[in-house]
Amino acid sequence: MVEDDDDARRLIETYLTEGGFSVRSSGNGREALEALAGFTPDLVLLDLMMPVMDGMTFLAELRRDRRWIDLPVVVVTAKELTAEERKVLAANTETVLEKGQALDELLKEAVRRVLA
Repeated sequence: MVEDDDDARRLIETYLTEGGFSVRSSGNGREALEALAGFTPDLVLLDLMMPVMDGMTFLAELRRDRRWIDLPVVVVTAKELTAEERKVLAANTETVLEKGQALDELLKEAVRRVLA
């Protein structure tokens, strides 16, 4: 999970661990890219609005590396997306979820679907 907000990170981690998933987290895109040097995740949960390296930049860097070209990415964001951002995300991610009500069930469902 790549999420800078401590509360959101804890909440999402709780949702996922309750669903039987194991979670590693990074506070921004740069940290996440560095973490990928040491392990291979099954999936990336990605926030878009972060300091140091935002989610869109992280996604572009991730997809430039052949090792991660097919790594599934699920975006979890509160950001109002532009048409161009939606286009980029549609081409490079599995799905985009909005932070808010019922996120726990939507997130668990999306992760199960992507990992199935």
